[in-house]
Amino acid sequence: MNNQLGLLFYMVIGSVGMAFVGLGVVKLAIVYDDQQGYWIGFIGFLCCTMYIRHLESRVGIQKKYRLLGYGLFFVVFGVLSVWVYL
Repeated sequence: MNNQLGLLFYMVIGSVGMAFVGLGVVKLAIVYDDQQGYWIGFIGFLCCTMYIRHLESRVGIQKKYRLLGYGLFFVVFGVLSVWVYL
């Protein structure tokens, strides 16, 4: 049980961290108006996210917790990106 809580903790930290990385890409695209840099950053961010999700499934985190992590990521990323854009 303790190991599962540790995995969930690091999954939440990873989701929030990836949201901040994505937020940085969005902020750079807004400030510098660089479309090419935005797409390079976005593709790199997408690849890292896919790799982290693959690792979560290999470690053995249950699907309901992974879906909860996806939801947390989208909420944090959505709220912060709207906040940065305005």
